[in-house]
Amino acid sequence: DVSVSVWHACVPLKLHEVRTTLNAYWFDPRKGEVKAIDKVENKGTKLFTPPTKGYGNDWVLVLDDASKAYPQP
Repeated sequence: DVSVSVWHACVPLKLHEVRTTLNAYWFDPRKGEVKAIDKVENKGTKLFTPPTKGYGNDWVLVLDDASKAYPQP
């Protein structure tokens, strides 16, 4: 599944329904750059805050199953 949302602020996610640890990244589609966030445990609610905000500062939140060892986006 792929979900896309447009947010201009923080993204809160409830992680208790996720069955695995996640690798989290912010992807900058303007520059093609990735900023790694960290591994995210499947507990509670996590607030993801984009590295920058404002007009023209678009970010894509990428969450991957850490056990699959996918390459960084």
